Amino acid sequence: WQAALDGRREIGLAAIAITLSDVVIFLPIAFLSGMVGQFFRQFGLTVVCATLFSLFVSFTLTPMLASRLLGNGEREGRQKTSLLAGIARIGSRVTSSLTTWTVPLGYKTLAVYQRLLNWALMHRRTVIAAYLAVILATGALIPLKAIGTEFLARSDQGQFTISIELPPGTALDETDRFLRQLDQKIHTLPEVEFAFTAVGYGQAGSGAEIASHVGSVTVALYPKSERRRSVWAVADQVRSWAAEIPGARIMVQEAALIGTRTEAPILVDISGNDEAQLAQLAEQVMTIVRQTPGTADVDTSWRLGLPEMQVGIDRLRAAGYGLSVYDISRTMRTSLDGEIAGKYRDGNTETDIRVQVAGIDKHPQDLERLFVANNQGLLIPVNEVADITEGTGPTKINRQDRQRLVTVSANLKGRPLGDVKSDLERQFNRLPLPPGCQLNLSGESQDMDEAFRDLLFALGLSILLVYMILVILYESFLIPFIRMFTTPLGIAGGLLALWLTGHTINMMSLIGIIMLDGLAGKNGTLLIDYTNTLMDRGKPLREALVEAAATRLRPIFMTSFTMMFGMLPTALALSEGAEIRVGMAIVLIGGLVATTLFTLLVIPVVYTLIDDFRQWLNKKTGHKPRRRLTDADLIPGNVS
Repeated sequence: WQAALDGRREIGLAAIAITLSDVVIFLPIAFLSGMVGQFFRQFGLTVVCATLFSLFVSFTLTPMLASRLLGNGEREGRQKTSLLAGIARIGSRVTSSLTTWTVPLGYKTLAVYQRLLNWALMHRRTVIAAYLAVILATGALIPLKAIGTEFLARSDQGQFTISIELPPGTALDETDRFLRQLDQKIHTLPEVEFAFTAVGYGQAGSGAEIASHVGSVTVALYPKSERRRSVWAVADQVRSWAAEIPGARIMVQEAALIGTRTEAPILVDISGNDEAQLAQLAEQVMTIVRQTPGTADVDTSWRLGLPEMQVGIDRLRAAGYGLSVYDISRTMRTSLDGEIAGKYRDGNTETDIRVQVAGIDKHPQDLERLFVANNQGLLIPVNEVADITEGTGPTKINRQDRQRLVTVSANLKGRPLGDVKSDLERQFNRLPLPPGCQLNLSGESQDMDEAFRDLLFALGLSILLVYMILVILYESFLIPFIRMFTTPLGIAGGLLALWLTGHTINMMSLIGIIMLDGLAGKNGTLLIDYTNTLMDRGKPLREALVEAAATRLRPIFMTSFTMMFGMLPTALALSEGAEIRVGMAIVLIGGLVATTLFTLLVIPVVYTLIDDFRQWLNKKTGHKPRRRLTDADLIPGNVS
């Protein structure tokens, strides 16, 4: 029992420091705004509550169970016959059998580590130079684009949509025949489980459209474990069919994660007042996007328009006849589309009675023969007050900030979003824009910029809050500063792991980097805390560092490997849609490996350098450091 109390007292401050560090890291994440807040608010609050509760358990339940299960009843002079005693005896036998082959391995590991630590303390400049070299080398992976950036990692949802757009004016029967042929071709793919075809509804330009010349096919694949190819490989094969079908636009869009954007990841908004200039600029932008590596399915929201009759009214002549624009337009609409004059009832069935001009066709000659009655009841021919011509017109006009908007969209193929975005921005900066026109990247690239800005702010805030918490707990500005040396090392290990595995920096991997500030820093906290405990007992710094490192080696390895193995299922992404969380797991595993292997060398070296600096500063200023209290000072009569 006394050992449980002493052990809890010895490790108590370190446990509080580690727990509060996790709390101040995850609490800001829970209150972030925008897309990041929507994704991680529940995550942050859950981790904070679970961490605080684990601290409570570690101060109450864990010491009690340790005192019961680890005690030796026979040594204390009494036999234990309770259930806890039986569990303790079984656990003791298992521990003894494991110790038979793990202890020699542990002694060898400890001996190797002590030799490395002694070498590091004698070659402190070499260790610090290697530390800085690793930080700089891994940090250079980002500007060198060895690690790509994107908003969220692409996840295999096992579903994609094919949008088809035939030439405007195509009859619905022709569109249906084309989609039936495409549906039969899709079912020849072995990965396809079923497909749903919609005729007359699909994506045209930047939005959904209902027309006779559009359609869509939603394709669902077999579960991930029952097919050989990914959804992206199947979608790329379908994209290759577009070259075999002239005159048709085929767009393939993989299913997005629920709650995220459903449109193409690359959106370029072109705004202005002149429609002709916008159309010309949109063609130039499409050419640039097509020539940029990593893009596919390049399209624009601007369309030539459907055939229509355009009526140009001479307002002065119409006013001379006593007619207004409303009178002319209402008469033509009633003549062509008709007007509901009443309802015909047959039992429970009602049918609209529509009145319209008989024998009229949608040709300029027929429209010119229409008559419009003025306010005096005179019938005026339409060709006297208006010119009727055939033309084309848009089915939809998009506006943004009171300006016409044309959007160029594209999907990604083989390159991360950040690399494609930087290439496009560099080329757009050299593109001369007509007066009054603006060009901006929106959509997922804009979400990526906002998420990165919020998460980097959260990372900086978490580092500051962790330092402040440790300053309060240890009543020192230098000891928390020593612990902060583990954070760059953990980030370097995470970036190196991303580079080796070919993954990107995204919202999930940035959350992993923020988590590393607390998880990876616990090794340094345990080492520094026990070093201070040994120094309080009167041991010199270097002897205390060596003994603390040897004593804390086992718990550091146990906790680090537990977290690493716990992250392995997430890193392997074995389930459907699990790819989105891979970046976070890889960053945590890489950061924990780096800090576990190197923190036990870097922290002692930094501690000795900081102590040398403090002694030099005290000598320069003539300040005498306060003597540490020892156990002997706490004996009554010895306190001076």
